[in-house]
Amino acid sequence: MANKTPRSKTAKSVSEETKDEGQASLYQQILTKLQENKNSADSQYESLLQAINRINSRLDTLETEHKEFIEFLDCMSKDIKELQGENQQLKKTVAELHCASQSRQATDKAVTSTVDKLETEKNLKTLIVANIPESHHEDTVKVVTTLAGLVKADVKITDIETAFRLKNDSTSSKPPLIMVKFNNTSSRERLYNARLNLHKNSITTKSLGLSQSNKIFINEALSKSQRSLFYKARSAKGQLGWRYIWTYHGSIFMRKSKETDAIRITTEEELSQLTANTHNHNG
Repeated sequence: MANKTPRSKTAKSVSEETKDEGQASLYQQILTKLQENKNSADSQYESLLQAINRINSRLDTLETEHKEFIEFLDCMSKDIKELQGENQQLKKTVAELHCASQSRQATDKAVTSTVDKLETEKNLKTLIVANIPESHHEDTVKVVTTLAGLVKADVKITDIETAFRLKNDSTSSKPPLIMVKFNNTSSRERLYNARLNLHKNSITTKSLGLSQSNKIFINEALSKSQRSLFYKARSAKGQLGWRYIWTYHGSIFMRKSKETDAIRITTEEELSQLTANTHNHNG
């Protein structure tokens, strides 16, 4: 009996030791795994921390850029306000200039109208005789009274204040015009109204004893603006195919035919409107 007891105790010790070694090995494996997990976690934490630092750095940069952008917007806002103020001032200046321009145009128009009126009144005793060749030592008053007799106008030498040749443009090949100033408006009217007999009676410069056979024209003396408008009206008359155009006391009249009414033209706008309406009607 004494020999069996030690053997049983020894076997138990070996078993316990083996069990302890297994547990120690398991503990060691657990510790190793935990250490590995810790190392992995530490590595991930470090990576995460670095990423957070990078994000924070980027956020700081963005914040700085945002502040700079806000400052830029503030500057732009100030500049825009200044430009708006300057723009308002410019608009005000332009409006003032526009008003001044309109006032100037109105004044110029009034002055032109007054000048035209004065010239028209002055020209009520004046006529222009055109296309009569100039001769040496001619008596222009006699030329006019002879012409008046041919067209059956009662005009005497005493009715004429003066008659003289106007200076020609250096490029013109036409005879210089004769300006006739009358002592009264009635004699001027008689000669002007009798001008229709020039064509009716086939009166030419040959009728005055000259060798040429030029058509003679008796016209009113017009102001500068009236001459310009009359020139454009004559051009429009040709384009429209109208037959008649004339002036009376400085006013311009046009007529398409004998059967139609006369139209008075006072401005270029009226002439343009007449041309446009005629083209539209014909179209």
